[in-house]
Amino acid sequence: MHHNSGIRVTLIEPGMTDTEFFDQRPQNALQDDDLARAVVYALSEPEHVDVNEILIRPTSQPI
Repeated sequence: MHHNSGIRVTLIEPGMTDTEFFDQRPQNALQDDDLARAVVYALSEPEHVDVNEILIRPTSQPI
């Protein structure tokens, strides 16, 4: 018998993100609202859907 705890976990893996940690701020990096939309997406899914991970990167970032 499988028991579901109802707890959902999502790993959000951001690529290069514009933060104050850079001495020279990167161009075309992710912005905070880009990451916020990924979080909202995962949280807005119905209870029966588990978004396991989201890899989000700027299109200009090499693979």
